[in-house]
Amino acid sequence: GEGGSGYVAAGSGTGGNIQLVSNDTGAIIVAGNLTADASGHGGFGMESSLGGGNGGSATGGLVQVSFQGAGGSIDLQGSSLFGADAFGGNGYRSGGNATGGFVNIQPRFGGVLTAGFIGASDIFDAGSGAAGGTATGGRAWVQMDSGGSAVVATLSLSANASGGQSQSGAGGAGTGGYVIASANNGSLEVTGTTDLEALGRGGLTSAAAGTGGL
Repeated sequence: GEGGSGYVAAGSGTGGNIQLVSNDTGAIIVAGNLTADASGHGGFGMESSLGGGNGGSATGGLVQVSFQGAGGSIDLQGSSLFGADAFGGNGYRSGGNATGGFVNIQPRFGGVLTAGFIGASDIFDAGSGAAGGTATGGRAWVQMDSGGSAVVATLSLSANASGGQSQSGAGGAGTGGYVIASANNGSLEVTGTTDLEALGRGGLTSAAAGTGGL
């Protein structure tokens, strides 16, 4: 979702809902690459004599890979990218806030997931302005449960957050989210590289008397 620009306050943007589901003994095969993007983008807050100029807020959506019933399978043969990112809008007065979404990959009920490359991101960048917006990380989870299993060549999960930059005031705070790769009554095998990140970065400030974000 993408918010529109505005003189008083820009519109907010909220990501949608994407689900890839194998029911009962169903089989899903993706022979090529797969991209699932449920990101939110805040609008731009324009300079205004009305005292506005605030960037729009952004909220990431939901991307879910799941199994309903017993014995399902999902085979992702190419490069699979899942994102529920949020990007707060820039603004003349203040940047918009960015709040985390949720990427959940959950083989369960005896379901089997095989994949080449899985990249799941909840990246949150707050907007810039006279004051930077805040960014709060979401969740990127790969969970085996109830007899589910997965074999993945490369697994990369991130829930990073960056506070917005400020031209004359305080930079925005950035708080990392949650990254989980787990197996509870199931199995997860990564045959190659595993990369897990949940970073938080405070926003910069250009003002001599300004304060950087936390």
